[in-house]
Amino acid sequence: MENDVLRPRLTPGMYEKIEKDVVKLYKEMDLSIPIEPLEIANRLGFIVKSIVECDIEEIVETMKRKGLDGLSYYDKDEKTYVIVLNDNCYSKKREAFTIMHEIGHIRLGHKVSSPLAEKMANFYASYALVPSPLVKYFKAYSVDDIMEIFQVSRLCAYYCHTRFMKWVLYGGGQKHEKELMNF
Repeated sequence: MENDVLRPRLTPGMYEKIEKDVVKLYKEMDLSIPIEPLEIANRLGFIVKSIVECDIEEIVETMKRKGLDGLSYYDKDEKTYVIVLNDNCYSKKREAFTIMHEIGHIRLGHKVSSPLAEKMANFYASYALVPSPLVKYFKAYSVDDIMEIFQVSRLCAYYCHTRFMKWVLYGGGQKHEKELMNF
């Protein structure tokens, strides 16, 4: 029981909810591979800024204390979400994952941080950057293929490759995923 609290698991319904939202995002924004999370955030009307541009001391301190790559919040004055990136997003690929992770939090309606919310946002980011149906479509069957085609880090490509192999093994290709392939 304690293990479940420390390492929450996503249910099949949670995975499906996230996948459906990613497919919706692809279709609404007419996205193509590789996606550009900064452009997506801008098109969604979100503000993306670095930690040095952030003038809210509480956010800066929280990010530094917890070593966060990014954080998002709703700015009532701007009437939109703000994504703040830490300086440790030292590569374009890590920055892309972090922005997509924060977009996931926003689109999934997360109000507080929790291990489950983090796991959901991580899945959101990895699935948005490398959807399993598109791995098949582009015949990106190795970690190196995924890195090259989807422009993600080796670590992200490794996790996405593992997810893709499970997707194939368990007969992936639900209705929403077929929509993505047809799109």
